[in-house]
Amino acid sequence: MDSAQMRSHVRNILRDVQSDYLLGEFWDDREVWLALNVSQDLFVNYCLTAVDKQHLLQGLVRDTGYVTAINAPLPSDYLHYISAKIGPTLNSQKIARVYLGGEAYEYQNVSHTAALITNNTYTMIYDGAYTNGTLYYYKCPSYIGLAVLGDDTRTDFSDVDFDDYIYINYIASQAAVLLAVKEVYNQRDLKTIMKYYNELVKQPQSYANYPINNDVPAIIIRKLINNANTDRGRTDRDVG
Repeated sequence: MDSAQMRSHVRNILRDVQSDYLLGEFWDDREVWLALNVSQDLFVNYCLTAVDKQHLLQGLVRDTGYVTAINAPLPSDYLHYISAKIGPTLNSQKIARVYLGGEAYEYQNVSHTAALITNNTYTMIYDGAYTNGTLYYYKCPSYIGLAVLGDDTRTDFSDVDFDDYIYINYIASQAAVLLAVKEVYNQRDLKTIMKYYNELVKQPQSYANYPINNDVPAIIIRKLINNANTDRGRTDRDVG
């Protein structure tokens, strides 16, 4: 699944495709690009916190390899830990718990076997002594760029982290939902519209009727016009 297909899927959902019949571009490509990447982050965060959804992140699983880790920097693509195996030799490794932040400091100088993550570094301890081990983790999802923006030059642009159905049914579809909010009026929009129409009804009736005849929300305009006419005691004959 490439990003051009995801872009087309988003635009099809929004009925914002370029054709002789449907002309759109209400959402520009930069907005689509931003929504796709935000949607991907939301999907990953949801899977990390859901009890039974982490299997969907299989494409993000990575490991550090068997290394000596004493305040070693976390991998540059690190997002979230999974587990650790720790032991003085490769074949003697044991499954160990991972501790974060303040909780990790409590286990630095005690007889315990664990991986400790603090200040973007990690340390392996085996029965209280520094040792070697393997940290398993989820990497950050690969960047979604759009070739139409010239935004496809990052090294991870062509990496595929998920199955096609996840890119389409979850990420692209959720991106369309995020963009669709742009079509929903908020309080600021409503106040602007009300201010405009309150000024409009002060004009002659024929002028005020122009938006109604041009597919502007008729119910709102008629209500405002009728209210204004009632307040001023005007009739259709008065305004000609």
